[in-house]
Amino acid sequence: MTRDPATLIEEWFLTHNGDGEFYRPDSSTPYTVITPSKLNTQIVFCTKPAIVSRLFDGNSPSDVTGIIGRCGLPYVPDLRWVRRIAGGRRIVFLGDMDPVDLMIFAWLRIHLTHKRIAFLGIGDVLLKCMRLPLSSTNTIPLAPSEGRAVGHLAVVLPKFHHIIGPKCSRLIKGGYKVEVEALMGSGSRTGRALRRAIARLG
Repeated sequence: MTRDPATLIEEWFLTHNGDGEFYRPDSSTPYTVITPSKLNTQIVFCTKPAIVSRLFDGNSPSDVTGIIGRCGLPYVPDLRWVRRIAGGRRIVFLGDMDPVDLMIFAWLRIHLTHKRIAFLGIGDVLLKCMRLPLSSTNTIPLAPSEGRAVGHLAVVLPKFHHIIGPKCSRLIKGGYKVEVEALMGSGSRTGRALRRAIARLG
């Protein structure tokens, strides 16, 4: 009997916990939460909240969007309060372009079935909005555990190549990734580019 993708993802993180960037923190590990204002129509879920909060080029993130973040794979009970904070807002996911964060996105999409969760990046669309080329200065090799996970990613998120786009798909299949930190290289236009990318999600 075929097991569901969410279970396969949880098992992968359990058996590879601490191997490279695969990590499932203790359930008591706190999240970073920047509460959205009443005017925000979306909230960003991310795995690197300290970096993401700096990407809004000097604006208070709550003026642009709310943020919920913690490294590693979440737990199902966490999603109850995530839904409460999000309210009627759309949730958008921003993480590294690697098997680790793409599996986390897949897991969230499975469990947040009642709420639309959109993929903000990292992928081709976001990099184009950032005017950030794929080059040796902003790509790094996958860790060995991440390289082994590419085949597993194709099982739990079969259309990941459509989600991240053809350029990023070729990159990850070739053994490379882009981390959120690379977006800092867009300078003062980073915040504006992020808002354009969010707007393009429709």
